[in-house]
Amino acid sequence: QTKGYDLGRQIVRIQNTKKVNDLESKLIEDYKVKRGSLGSKEVGLYQELMQRASFIRNPPADLLWQTLNQGAFVYTIGFNASSAIVNLSQIPLFTLPYLAGEYQNTTAATAAITKASGIVGSSFNKLDVGIDGYYNVDAAGNYSINENKFKERTEGMSSQEVKKERQELLNMSVLVKRAADEGQLTKSFLMDELSLQKEAFKAGRERSGNLFRQTLDKITGISAAGFNIAERFNRQTTMVASYNLELDRISKGKEGFSFTEEQLNEAADKAFYITQETNGGAFREVGPRLSQQGWKRVALMYKTYGFRMYQTMIKSGIRAVKGTTFSTDPKENARLRSVAIRQVVGWHLSSLFFAGVFGMPLYGAVTMAVDLLLLDDEEDDADTMVRKYLTELPFKGVVNQITNADIASRVRLTGLIIQSNKYNANASAEETIGFYIGGPALSTAKRFGRGVENLLDGEIERGIESMLPAGIANFIKAIPGAGRVAREGYTTRRGDPIYDDVTAGELAGQMFGFAPLEYTRRIEENMNAKNVEGAIKDKKSKILRQLYISIRSNNSSDKADALADMRKFNKRHPRYAILPKTVERSMKAHQRTSATMHNGVVLSPAALSALRVDREGY
Repeated sequence: QTKGYDLGRQIVRIQNTKKVNDLESKLIEDYKVKRGSLGSKEVGLYQELMQRASFIRNPPADLLWQTLNQGAFVYTIGFNASSAIVNLSQIPLFTLPYLAGEYQNTTAATAAITKASGIVGSSFNKLDVGIDGYYNVDAAGNYSINENKFKERTEGMSSQEVKKERQELLNMSVLVKRAADEGQLTKSFLMDELSLQKEAFKAGRERSGNLFRQTLDKITGISAAGFNIAERFNRQTTMVASYNLELDRISKGKEGFSFTEEQLNEAADKAFYITQETNGGAFREVGPRLSQQGWKRVALMYKTYGFRMYQTMIKSGIRAVKGTTFSTDPKENARLRSVAIRQVVGWHLSSLFFAGVFGMPLYGAVTMAVDLLLLDDEEDDADTMVRKYLTELPFKGVVNQITNADIASRVRLTGLIIQSNKYNANASAEETIGFYIGGPALSTAKRFGRGVENLLDGEIERGIESMLPAGIANFIKAIPGAGRVAREGYTTRRGDPIYDDVTAGELAGQMFGFAPLEYTRRIEENMNAKNVEGAIKDKKSKILRQLYISIRSNNSSDKADALADMRKFNKRHPRYAILPKTVERSMKAHQRTSATMHNGVVLSPAALSALRVDREGY
């Protein structure tokens, strides 16, 4: 088993390394010839391709970063059913608008996706999906229809429908063969990102390494099973739907059209391109180069999806506004621009349905700019303002209201790369850098640390929940009669209720990883109110401190400025007004502080007395 596996892998590696080397040699020769006439974009593209070729030939081991990413995955979305469910939203949320725009027909795109999802879904077998299951492959690599599987699929169909289905599967064999040859059916980006040698529940060679590495691989593989199936389902559904739509375009919808081999391969090329545009690649080599190795691999974990989505949306957005220079034919350029406009509009409408205004592509960038440039910390943030103006339904969408769970925060098409740290609004520069560079691995370590603190403080149940992977903890919390949320509802660490009227449906959602809509709404409103209150109190303390210092230093100019600031503050925040008695209390407090100041440090009277005794003796 070991030698045969290694030999086969080594043969394939040698074959493909030769292909990469040949392409690299051709690139180098062409670059030498054309170097003088190339612009900066072409030179940049050449350098990018050369770096990627080097990575493909000699990928780094990166064992430390692999381990951190695996641990982070297990603790964040591993074992978490909600992550797989959210992943499935990719098809209606993003792929459908793309295909509806590309083929200028929403009805045809919807029908193609519905049929493709049925084909891929019915291929489910042994905890996996694979459209290659509809075919038998002989020793020469030729594909023929698996009659048993075909019979299952066509049961109940008329003879005419069976004939049509057979022809469609025969046409699809070209796509399936090429997809299998290129690893598009058996690989997923997640598996490659987590460096898993084989999938959970499948026979095959384990990765070499010590017991710790092999155990971590097994746990990671099992925890990723649902997410893996969802990713492959999305990829194969997109592939089949795009292929059939492209064949329909080539045949102009004619029944019984006889396709040439060249046309079938052309449709397969188009299907692979669209799948890459809407789902990303199946391999780490085709992801963003920054995320391929080293600490950046940890920092950008889960960000590759965002990069892919933004790149596709930005390309369509630019084309919708400026048009394209791909073709000299004005009609073709007009068609491409129309495609882009339909795609951009489609993405905004689908995100509006699934996640409301809160989830629309440009919403996050706009509100972040508004918070930074137009609003200060003493007033509601942009999210709260929009929510108050629109109310909950348009703010977070129809799906939230139907399910009574916070789906919008998980499927939104904004904030996919850069998010504000909503749990630490006043983060220091060091905390902000750590938040972005540490990635999910740092968040996982902090979560585990909080669990240890809870245990030391005697909060055993909360401590165990924090130390368990989120998917398992979510399930345990909601177990009827036993879980903490099922017993108490959502409470603070002191036991004060946040949301205690939890329904059976909300508990079921919690089990699968979806927090109740009302709970998240209250948390978000509370955090905004707390941040605003904190900013107001900080401003109040700053004014009072400024006034005390100006009086103590007898600086009339600074005192006038402090009083002017006080009047502005009282006018803006009458509930927190600085009254004469407030000033009096503040002055006395500052005087007491000055009285206990020793060499620039505030000490209690007891500490000052002890210090005097130490110096002078009794």
